[in-house]
Amino acid sequence: MDTQQMIERLIEQLGDGEHIAQLLDYLAIQKHAQYETSENKDDIDFAVAVAKQSILRTSYDDESLSCRLINLSTMLITRYERMGVAAGLEEAIQVARQAVNSAPPDHPDHAACLSNLGNKLRSRYDRVLICILGGLSFYLLYRWDLGTEPFPDFSRRSSWYDIRLIKGNGAGRTAAFSYNSQRDWVVKAFAYAGITSQKKTHVGRSSGARTAELKGISEDQIRRAGRWNQEQMVGC
Repeated sequence: MDTQQMIERLIEQLGDGEHIAQLLDYLAIQKHAQYETSENKDDIDFAVAVAKQSILRTSYDDESLSCRLINLSTMLITRYERMGVAAGLEEAIQVARQAVNSAPPDHPDHAACLSNLGNKLRSRYDRVLICILGGLSFYLLYRWDLGTEPFPDFSRRSSWYDIRLIKGNGAGRTAAFSYNSQRDWVVKAFAYAGITSQKKTHVGRSSGARTAELKGISEDQIRRAGRWNQEQMVGC
């Protein structure tokens, strides 16, 4: 019996009455606490699924909604921290935002909702390398502060223009990042994110051109921006 079937049977036994949302919320909290001890993935998955069912059965004008959303976001962040799936972090942040929206300034849980959202947003930067800007910043810090490469001179454009933002493995900082290295890292990133695409280094190029065309951008502008050099932009 899978998680969904277990929840459906549980709701059937409890009945879909007035207090079902509260009972499901309590059960989710207990399962979350149990997971902290057992570290059994089924426990946290069950807690998250039950918490979602509790929220579905809570009306928007119910003062308990914000608290239940906080509980769900906490369970989601726990699962993210243990499983490491980036999508789980974004879902936790989204639910935390919903909690804030459900609790206006005069709501008793307003401050708690803001604090909860702040904690979830902070989690986005706890692991700096899952953030593109954070990862790039760390890379440049290593190159220019921790490593031997001198910090660029930005006083004249000619002194820094040829420096590669992401350089190749060669000793020179103007060494190009090879195509194979670029492709290998894109493939790894796609696999981590669950993205399936025949194209790797130019993914989205054709769809981007089509979107630009629909918005009235001329073919010449699309050709220049996308560096299409064929007589016909084959594949668009």
